[in-house]
Amino acid sequence: GRALLRAGLDTAVGPGRGGQDRQAGVAILLDAREELRAAGDQAHEADVMYYLGFGGLLDGNLPAALSAWQDAAALAHQAGDAGREVRAQQRVIHTLFDAGRRDEAEQLLRQAVERAPELSIATRAQVWKSQGQYLTRYGIDVEEGRALLQRALEVGEQFGDFDLRAGSLAGLAEIDVITGAAADALRWSQAHLDLVTALGHDWMLAAAEHWMAQSLLAAGDASAAEAHARRATTLATGDDPSVAANAQLDLARVYDALGRAGDASEVFDGATETFASLPFKVDVASFDLARGAFHIANGRADEGEAHVARARTAYEAFLGPQTPFLAYADRIVASAQERAAH
Repeated sequence: GRALLRAGLDTAVGPGRGGQDRQAGVAILLDAREELRAAGDQAHEADVMYYLGFGGLLDGNLPAALSAWQDAAALAHQAGDAGREVRAQQRVIHTLFDAGRRDEAEQLLRQAVERAPELSIATRAQVWKSQGQYLTRYGIDVEEGRALLQRALEVGEQFGDFDLRAGSLAGLAEIDVITGAAADALRWSQAHLDLVTALGHDWMLAAAEHWMAQSLLAAGDASAAEAHARRATTLATGDDPSVAANAQLDLARVYDALGRAGDASEVFDGATETFASLPFKVDVASFDLARGAFHIANGRADEGEAHVARARTAYEAFLGPQTPFLAYADRIVASAQERAAH
């Protein structure tokens, strides 16, 4: 069972793996699950379900991913393995937040925070990462959230925990992009890209290239951002639909910033259907915001303002009235209005 688990992971998410490899890897993981279940090895069966969750996510099947992670947490709990349980539970929390199911996510996060003092430092850091992303994205306490993410990053570096390091770096990059701290965002994004480059996992690289493009756009360097947006678009093909969609959005924003309105419009049009089908509400809002800013900058203010209004409504509905995404929207719109005036 454990040998099949390793083989399934290598096939599904090893360097250079794509969609067909992932399907073969999932099949191997399902065989591993049966062997591990028969052997009563709940801890390693939890590992299988944890990685099957990523398979569901990459296939755009959010309910399947969520169910797999919930099963992983339950199996780890039965095995008495707090580290595995918390790792899976944090994926459940992130997925619920991303899907706009805030009440359920907050309840699980509160339970995790209350339990955290009983956990090892390495396991506690997983909770800090989730708590940090929650505090920053929802605007509850951005500085405390940043501090928790940095603390989680330090623990991840101390213990060589890739998932913890990558998640913390992405969370830090996101909040600094959103709050306009472009220099810090670039530092975190470059560290994130360096980390995943060493592993060569295409779907992880696509997300890292996305954050580099976002950070460079925030810094006003669209020319440098273009190469990263193109790499993200190439790497994400056929993988995580959210990453693939956001890579397209990065490219559209780059073209817009470079004054290539025709190219930007073509990419926006091509991405519309993809974003409409995404279960991640904040991603959809960000698409509306970017498209609205594009229309405003190119003399279609009424159409643009309608997109922006939808984005602001979604940000407030899913992230609350304190979220820094609202101020981010204001900055994006102000920049578009300034370009329109010239």
